[in-house]
Amino acid sequence: MASGTTKLTLSTQDYVKVKTVGGEVLQGRVHALCESTSTLVIRLTGAGTTGDAMPASRQTSNGGGYLLHFLNVTQIQTLEVCGGGSEGKEGGGEAVGTGAVIPDDRLSKLEKEVRARAAKEMAKINLAATPQGQMSFDHISKIYSDTQWSGESIVIMDQVRIDPPYAGKDDVQRLDVSVKEEFVDRLVAMMGMAAKKLGRK
Repeated sequence: MASGTTKLTLSTQDYVKVKTVGGEVLQGRVHALCESTSTLVIRLTGAGTTGDAMPASRQTSNGGGYLLHFLNVTQIQTLEVCGGGSEGKEGGGEAVGTGAVIPDDRLSKLEKEVRARAAKEMAKINLAATPQGQMSFDHISKIYSDTQWSGESIVIMDQVRIDPPYAGKDDVQRLDVSVKEEFVDRLVAMMGMAAKKLGRK
């Protein structure tokens, strides 16, 4: 296939094992195939990939527990269709390849969406924060989606700010005077849960 053949006929339910010319081994379900750009998109499962990464291939996380791997088909040495559906189980899917071209704009939109979700997840991680701060953020953001970092401080719904060391009520600042005490107590309790999970009292 690396010798110049780029035509593939696959289904979005096909479970494939791919070996690239660079020695990379990929396993997963076909997500999309764009003939005009010779790009095969594989939804990795299990171990997903082994070997060295290549310039002709790239991965993006979707934030949902798996990776989408974008691979130029000219870099495929061997491709084995293990079966239909996840983990090789039988199942039907949308045919992609020679019979149905995936438009460039659709593939581009897919990658942008995946990257946007990944960026959103990365924004939740603050390398400057202490483990107590990060754990508190994780607990709070699961309940209040409008939670974000401002420097090393945690801001919830633009109403409350929690400053280091994220240890108790003294670290909670009201940005809105209408914030009720019960809300503050709930945040303090979640900071306590974070401390307990980290083995602190």
